[in-house]
Amino acid sequence: MAAKAQVKTEDSQTDVLNMLIADGKLAVREHVAADLIGVSAGTLRNWRCDPRGNKGPAYAKIGARVVYKIDDLKAWLDSRTVPTRAVI
Repeated sequence: MAAKAQVKTEDSQTDVLNMLIADGKLAVREHVAADLIGVSAGTLRNWRCDPRGNKGPAYAKIGARVVYKIDDLKAWLDSRTVPTRAVI
């Protein structure tokens, strides 16, 4: 069975985040967060290890587990919105 290719857009990512919030989900594991924002789990790990600490979304640790709050993912995604420039 062939896997369907998924095209992620900022709008579809925000829609998924909003659905998770509506379902009462507070946080997701690293691999789910990575999929939602369109990067790899390895990229999230690299961002967490960045000495400046300002590359990726905020995260929380529960024991050894790293989780990302849905609200933080949405805020991070919203903070990266770039307005479209009209070309005349």
